[in-house]
Amino acid sequence: MPRRAPHPCAHPGCAALVQPGRSYCARHLSERRRAHDARRGTAAERGYGQEWREIRDQFIADHPMCQRCNGAPATIAHHIVPKQQGGSDDPINLQALCDLCHAQVEAKLGTLFGGHRGTG
Repeated sequence: MPRRAPHPCAHPGCAALVQPGRSYCARHLSERRRAHDARRGTAAERGYGQEWREIRDQFIADHPMCQRCNGAPATIAHHIVPKQQGGSDDPINLQALCDLCHAQVEAKLGTLFGGHRGTG
């Protein structure tokens, strides 16, 4: 099967070629990530300060195995309803996940690498 040809970077005026499945060249992707980070605020400003870290650590201690695959050690306390959408740090809104399961959940939701969850 033939491979798809590279295409121009999506940044206006940039002629750098990028591989299929990507939108921006390395330079403009880096710029977009920096701009996104500047807009979103610090972890504490987003509700992930010291209080959250204590809740997270206790939740993982209480739920040491991934609640999705039941085989790997849990490393992440995942918010089922995101805090930015009104979710809380209440244990009923948390799910203990391993790194792989968390990446799969976030990819399915479209939130991996700073994306935003859709409303549907």
